[in-house]
Amino acid sequence: MSRSLRKAQVRAWGVWTVTSGLAGVLAVVGFRPETIEEGLMELGLIFAAYVMSMGVIARHAKDASTLLVMIWGGMFGMWCHSWHGLCDKAVDQFLPKLGVGPQVVESMDLPAAIAGAGMVSAALLLVATKSTRVAWSTVAASLGGAVVPLIADDPSTALPWVAFGWHAVVAAAMAFWAVDEAMRGSGARCQACGSDVQGLSSPVCPHCSAPLGAHVRDIFAPLPDRRPV
Repeated sequence: MSRSLRKAQVRAWGVWTVTSGLAGVLAVVGFRPETIEEGLMELGLIFAAYVMSMGVIARHAKDASTLLVMIWGGMFGMWCHSWHGLCDKAVDQFLPKLGVGPQVVESMDLPAAIAGAGMVSAALLLVATKSTRVAWSTVAASLGGAVVPLIADDPSTALPWVAFGWHAVVAAAMAFWAVDEAMRGSGARCQACGSDVQGLSSPVCPHCSAPLGAHVRDIFAPLPDRRPV
């Protein structure tokens, strides 16, 4: 592995460690009733920070889609209450039509808000990263988080750890993506299918038969004949 790729791995997982650690600290001290607004704002800024950092590592930081994801997450503290109210109204209007009882309807507003926000985040991340792994990891973390309020004895104490788990999973998926993109950009992965092409004896990908980039072909190009002096 080249020094640049090793550096990309260290940077990506360093970002994951720092941002997940900050989310964990917030889960412990940042979600008291008197500081809930600040805690939500800080969670959004943590999300924006690791999206931007992973984008830099993957060389996608200046993409409009990456900036859109950063804005969506960075403003989390501003729109989350309105989103919760919107989901509450939707649940109250839709579920009774399906014959769902009032007690169940009353308990579904928060899970619906968590799942809905997660699905939007997954869609935006899919557009920004073009990675199904990032998108499905976000979906799984969101659905898992949506279940917690339904089974927890005290959702108010469980939700901070749901937020920590969500960010840890999504940041980890983005770390894998950032390293893969760094490898792809360096020629260590096929530009067409993303397969590892380090150490090949041919300038053609063995998995998809696509020709490798010019900078990779130069590695495999035969040396010119040299006549003895």
